[in-house]
Amino acid sequence: MVTHSRDKKLNQKNAEDFNNKATRDERLWGENGLHLKKKAKGCAFVVRFRSPTGKRKDITLGKYGVMSLEQAKNKALLIASEGLDKKDPLEERRKRKLELARLESSTVGNFYYGYYTDVQHSKKDGQGSLLRIKKHFNYWFHKPMSEITPNDVDLWFRNAKKQGAKFSGIQRNYAAFKALLNLAVKQKIIKVNPIIDKHLNKPFEENNDDIKEKGDSFTKKRYKGYLMELSLEKLS
Repeated sequence: MVTHSRDKKLNQKNAEDFNNKATRDERLWGENGLHLKKKAKGCAFVVRFRSPTGKRKDITLGKYGVMSLEQAKNKALLIASEGLDKKDPLEERRKRKLELARLESSTVGNFYYGYYTDVQHSKKDGQGSLLRIKKHFNYWFHKPMSEITPNDVDLWFRNAKKQGAKFSGIQRNYAAFKALLNLAVKQKIIKVNPIIDKHLNKPFEENNDDIKEKGDSFTKKRYKGYLMELSLEKLS
């Protein structure tokens, strides 16, 4: 039989006494449906509410001694506010769990080892893309794809330059990763590519090298022209 300690309110002192002396299934009540329920071993914080259909339901929040009374009160208040919004807290909890599961399943690594790998195996150059992503972006594999930021790209870019990578190679690697995210969008695993508008700027030093190479090439052409002119003059 369920008994209720209605003569006492749920506070820290009464909770300790209740935990030590209460019989199984006895309840010590507080506000917003929050109460402490005696279990076979110890106690648990439970909150009672009514669903939008009027059905009474209980949610176990956590074990007494592991969860503090203050934490339990805050959770009970949140559940009470959901009830005022005519939301079912159990349904809201289920949705949050599903969303968490969706985020975990949409990490870079999960997508890479799943659908992306299957697609690349059907392409002629797919193995190269697989190796490129795994080599240069494996430390992002734990991150949800939707949470990759332009700042992440900047850090990766700086690190690649420090390791002496050429800009052309960095660009190819980055293009391959953006293609992975675009594929995730196409499959409706994420809504948008979070770095679709993020572009890499070529380092100033490499721009100077290109100018120098072009200048050297121009000088060689002019020198060859000069030699040809000399030859023609001698022949005449």
